[in-house]
Amino acid sequence: MNILLRYGCLRCHDSAAAIGGLDLRPGSAYRQLVGAATDAVPGLRFVEPGDHLRSYLWLKLAKATDPTPWDALPGAGMPLDGALTAGELAAVGAWIDAGAVADGVVPGTEPLLASCRPPSEGR
Repeated sequence: MNILLRYGCLRCHDSAAAIGGLDLRPGSAYRQLVGAATDAVPGLRFVEPGDHLRSYLWLKLAKATDPTPWDALPGAGMPLDGALTAGELAAVGAWIDAGAVADGVVPGTEPLLASCRPPSEGR
């Protein structure tokens, strides 16, 4: 959730009527993402637990971080006005590959997310 807050995802995805119908507010984001199908690319889920390369969320984030391998993915990379660091993208991928658990910390992601704090915590 810290990554969503840090990059201002809620500016566009702040309600059920949000862009793409994707509500990323803290009480909604998990159920909106994990296991939920996306209409943007048939056959993909926003988050496919266990497989970041089949997760539309990771692919959209990757497209902003390093667009070249993901040019064929429709639409713009996310977030629109920036990009995750390589470490943050790796942490999201690790979370997805570990099953996209609802809470807890995925082992090995702590150093990748060391600088990822919500805006209210000094960023």
